[in-house]
Amino acid sequence: MAAIEISVRTNVREFERGLNDWVRKQIPFATVQSLNAMAWESRGAVQDAMRSDFDNPVPRTINSVRVGKATKQSLRATVWIDDEPNKGIPPEKWLSAEILGGPRHHKRFERALQARGLMPSGTYAVPGAGAPLDASGNIPGSFLVQLLSYLAAFGEQGYRANMTDKRRKRLHNIVVSEKGYKKIAGVAYFVSKGTGRNLHLPAGIYSKTGTHGSDIKPVIRFVRIPSYVERLPFGQIVEQRVKSRFDEILSEQFARAIASAKR
Repeated sequence: MAAIEISVRTNVREFERGLNDWVRKQIPFATVQSLNAMAWESRGAVQDAMRSDFDNPVPRTINSVRVGKATKQSLRATVWIDDEPNKGIPPEKWLSAEILGGPRHHKRFERALQARGLMPSGTYAVPGAGAPLDASGNIPGSFLVQLLSYLAAFGEQGYRANMTDKRRKRLHNIVVSEKGYKKIAGVAYFVSKGTGRNLHLPAGIYSKTGTHGSDIKPVIRFVRIPSYVERLPFGQIVEQRVKSRFDEILSEQFARAIASAKR
């Protein structure tokens, strides 16, 4: 996803005509200040659109809008969506479907399940009725890690993170009643691919607890999601804000530069 560039397209020589040398010297500084102010204001406009158009977006999504500052040499500021991986998938990847439309990229959790053969190709993971959710309505990363570990879905590089049989038994915490019934006092997980013996269960990951594991709840559902429609016209938001505000900001910054230089 390309960065949106904000630059000065006016004929500076025409603008300079009629100005004395002292005033003319303030133009580069005022221009840089204007470009940077415009970039930060455009960032705010995109963030406002995210809060309005997205369902309870997490802070990382809101803070993914980046600004590249202008200098006297470049006379160009940029606004873009963070494309650095850092921890996990870069925001640009999961937001591209919202900005450009089309299918979203698979998350690391989904790719791990597919590599293990647990999640059908062409499907996506969404929270089930039994999934824990954070304040933003998303499944906590710690729970997803526990599922991958339980299902031994970490690859060769992370195989040490896969849960041992001993740890699974502790998680199950199976107890036997006086009548000899086995009860899962903790929790166990299993995968249904929507075929074979578990045909009655839609594809997904399920938890089971209680006597003989009879209390079954879906924690992850595997679904086929249609292509996204464009919900965040990123470039259009920035362009409209620049058209409506840049001349005003340039005048403000130019006046400030002159006032500051006089002091």
